[in-house]
Amino acid sequence: MAYRFEIDKTAITIFHWLEGKEPKDSHKYFVSLITLAYTRKENLVSESIAHLSEKSWVTTQMLYELAEITQRLYPLNNIDWTQTFVPIEEEYFSNSSEGAELEAHIYNNLKKFGVIKN
Repeated sequence: MAYRFEIDKTAITIFHWLEGKEPKDSHKYFVSLITLAYTRKENLVSESIAHLSEKSWVTTQMLYELAEITQRLYPLNNIDWTQTFVPIEEEYFSNSSEGAELEAHIYNNLKKFGVIKN
């Protein structure tokens, strides 16, 4: 899956297309800037990331990049990035009983994609 983000005054547009196809054949998905930093009421999970993670065409890398954009545009957000990515990354650690290993993996990815700076 190939993709790119385009940010304007009201939304982030995610253009996505199959590898080998032309970008002009891309599909579009819009994420409102107004709701970008919203969290779910029961926890501090990013609503946008959680919603997009349910889409079959979305990759984990795409979600980390969207998290970086969110953090850059809304640095004072209340999103708990580790909790946001636990359900997304759990499948890779389903055989591991070590929660710390999963959290370390997520932390490393959050740093790699520039979501967190420490």
